[in-house]
Amino acid sequence: MNKNVEVVIEKCSSYDREEVRQAVSDTCRKLGGLQRWVKPGDKVLLKVNLLSPVSPDRAVTTHQNLCGR
Repeated sequence: MNKNVEVVIEKCSSYDREEVRQAVSDTCRKLGGLQRWVKPGDKVLLKVNLLSPVSPDRAVTTHQNLCGR
């Protein structure tokens, strides 16, 4: 099992199409380009984290007071 893990977190503060496109492009570049990871014929799932700016009681993300329980 490969234990080398690479993670990139890229902030994108709006759903503007161009800003989202740029954030995805920057993320791919920081990972060494898509061609490093994806070969012709591969199937890819891009799991994005789309959230809303709401209070913690709305449970959009993991509540910080419940982490580690």
